[in-house]
Parts: sequence; structure tokens; C-alpha cells
Amino acid sequence: MRSNMTSSHKIGLVSYAVAEHHNELLLYVNGGFSLYIQNFKKMGDPAVWDGEWHAICTTWRSSDGVWQLYADGVLKGGGSGFNVGGKVRSGGAWILGQDQDIVAGGFDANQAFVGELSKVNLWDRVLSPAEIGADWAAFCDLHGNVIDWDTTNIELFGETSRAEYQCVCSVDIVFVVDLSWSIGMVQFEVARQFILDFVRCFGNQDVNIGVITYDCVPRTFIGLGTYALGDAGLLGAIQGLMYSGGLSRTSLAIRHMTATSNFRDEALRAAVVLTDGNAQSNVNGQITGDYAFEANEARSADIALYSVAIGNPILVNDVALKAICGESDRVFDTDNACEVANRILKDLCG
Repeated sequence: MRSNMTSSHKIGLVSYAVAEHHNELLLYVNGGFSLYIQNFKKMGDPAVWDGEWHAICTTWRSSDGVWQLYADGVLKGGGSGFNVGGKVRSGGAWILGQDQDIVAGGFDANQAFVGELSKVNLWDRVLSPAEIGADWAAFCDLHGNVIDWDTTNIELFGETSRAEYQCVCSVDIVFVVDLSWSIGMVQFEVARQFILDFVRCFGNQDVNIGVITYDCVPRTFIGLGTYALGDAGLLGAIQGLMYSGGLSRTSLAIRHMTATSNFRDEALRAAVVLTDGNAQSNVNGQITGDYAFEANEARSADIALYSVAIGNPILVNDVALKAICGESDRVFDTDNACEVANRILKDLCG
């Protein structure tokens, strides 16, 4: 939800009414959040009325009346003994943004929600704290088994409109750039431009960029978190990449990336390896065994791998590029950086 209202307003957020009771299930705001299941329980008043996106999650268990209120993945209130043994009856009507006083009606304009709602889901079980999680962006990946926001037909009434919502997703992406002799100066400049174009593809996403370069020795050129995504210093640092030449130790570079990148605990992880796939000891296209081993080690650390072919097209080792990323559809060329950026976000963030 996102709104500039205040909790002092009377607001019907999510309302479910049946013929027997108009507050069969209701998430209501009046000096804080209250959960109604025929009766009601005032749960708490977290600071979520600031015009920014926030995730609200409430839980209730009939057997012992245990209830909880989470805001942005953090527990804000809880207790027990609320409506023990109660049931929610079927056959009613769901309304977002208004409180029903009769089934599908009896609205009060003074109780209308003014703002935006998204990802409204309902389960027939209590979610665990791990499922709710401290990373509230995880709500974008959840799908209720009673109401699933992504598959439920939502009808619009009154002064409402529909727009596409982009979930906030925290991603750390490290480029691993081959500077060896087989790449050459011209193709190195293509690779550098690819990275510059790549970082321009993102809007307001929470994305950190790092760069590791390698020939026979891997080196961290830009550490994750050194620059914010929109910081002009990031583009300047990328433009400062210099070609070296030398032998190619791709497997060692992948190992260095896995061990030293300092990915954020809360962020999803990806690495993009820009190389022709030719190993130090073999320029004839026969890959060495440690490509797959080091790539598997990276994937075991929850790092999604992607390959981008650079260098002389005649010398590019497609088998090695596939071995690095594990799937042929994660091998790209340098023609469209935003295609790669969008693919990473789709794979990781959904």
C-alpha cells in the first residue's frame, strides 16, 4: 500500500462481507490497524502513511486466537485469544478500499481509502515469519491460495484506476571482464560500452554494480556498494577501465568473484562474465575442467551466472560460455545490454 492519509482517518482497506455479518473479515484503520473477524482486535499503528510503498501483513489462527501484525516484514504487534474457534464463512463479497455495511454495498465516502494498493493476497493458513521475512520486497513473490493478486479478476468501480506496479527488488550484479590478449583492444572497448549501457537500463531499482577484471590475475576494480546506481561516479569509474592483455584465467576470476564480492545479505546475486571462453592453456576451444567447477561453486553461493561473448567471433568458445552460466539461454552477445539487464531482473525478481 502507498498513501498520504493518516491513521486518524477511518479507512476500510480490505473488506469481506457475508449475509450473516458485514464484518466477516475486515482490515480497518481508525487510530491504527484493526482486524475484524465478526469481532475486532486493535493491532497497532506502524508508521506507514508517508507516501512510500509499505507491506502490511496480518495473521490469525482460529485454534488459539493468535494474531500478528507485520509492517515491511517486521513484527509490530501480536497476541492471542482473539475469536478462538471462529470461522470465516464462504459465499461473500470482497471489496478493496471501502468498508461494506451490507454485502457489496453500504459504503461511506468518509471511510474510503485514498492511495494505491497492490499484491493483496489471502491464505487459508498462517504464514511463517520466514515467509513474511525482513525483506518486504519478498511479498512480490508470494501468491495466496485463496486470493492470488496475479490471477484474480479485479473489477474497478468509482474513481479508481489500474496501473502496473514494479516491485522493489534488491540485486547485486558483478561484471567479470576478460582483459586477455585474445580479446583485443577493439573488443575490450565494446565490452566497456556494454557495461556503460547496462547500468543505464535501470530505473529506481535497488541495484548495486561491481566490476572485476582479469588476465592471469583477477582484480576488484569497482567494489559492490562503492557507487549508487545513479551516481555519475559509477559511469566515470567504468570509463576508467583499461585494457591490459595477458593470459586468460576465467576460472580463477569466477572464484575471486564468489569469494570476495561482499554481496549484501538481503540482496539477490548475479554475475555477468564477459569473455571469449578461451582458457589460458588452450586457445583451440577446448575448455578446462575448472570452468564448470567454479561456476557450480558460484551457483551454490546463490549467484546467478550469465555470459556475454566478446572477442573475435571466430575464437569465441560457445561451449565454455554455456558451461559458465549453466544454461544456453543465459549466453548473450553485446548487441543489447538492456535485454541482459531485463533478463536478470526477470529471473531474480520475477
